[in-house]
Amino acid sequence: MKIIEKVQFESFNPESYVIADDISKYLKDTNLKEAYIIMGVFRDEAYEILKDSLNVAKENGVNINFTIGIDRKSTSSELLNDLLELSNNIYIYNNNVQDDFNAKLYIFKYEDKVEIIIPTTNCTLKGITSDYSNVTKVKFDLPNDEEQYNDFMYGVKEYIYPDLNVFKLLDDELIEQLALKRELMTIKGKDNTLPSIEDYLKKTADMHKKISDEEVEEKIKEKLSDIIQEFDIQIDDNE
Repeated sequence: MKIIEKVQFESFNPESYVIADDISKYLKDTNLKEAYIIMGVFRDEAYEILKDSLNVAKENGVNINFTIGIDRKSTSSELLNDLLELSNNIYIYNNNVQDDFNAKLYIFKYEDKVEIIIPTTNCTLKGITSDYSNVTKVKFDLPNDEEQYNDFMYGVKEYIYPDLNVFKLLDDELIEQLALKRELMTIKGKDNTLPSIEDYLKKTADMHKKISDEEVEEKIKEKLSDIIQEFDIQIDDNE
């Protein structure tokens, strides 16, 4: 096992180490087999930097996995839809009332080695290009370091095999639900407006067509209970 410490300070020295360059290098490597991006914050601007490299990895048949947090509402539906084009293994942490998800980890697995990047910054534009931050890089040579590698992966197993009671497996329907609940960011400059409460009510009602109107009304109120305080609205039981 080899450990290397790096410092990113692009703002101060254009010749310095840049996290995004390192990530892109691994993703474009034709020998790469698996990649894990585990981030508390993964923003659209950072994705645009990594997009081409991620697409190269997909074309090369790399198994790409994401575990990301969205509670800060800095993730857009566009980004989540793009990630679904890259992988079916996307888990999101959306537990507003619980602790934030703050993991920061990139894992790149080959036949004969595993390269790991552990930054102190999230996957944001500045976080992977210019913020002054330290980065720990770990390399396991396989099979010589197999035991140490397995110990490391066991230590982060909650991110690799997430508990579905804590994380949610992303799909198109979940993205739509998150957008309706205003859990996702709307990108400025795009024709994408926040859904109205009427849209949310209609969508929720459509999902419960097989039950009575009274049951639909009660279930809608239950689903709105965690977000209704964000709006200046009173629900009248007589309406």
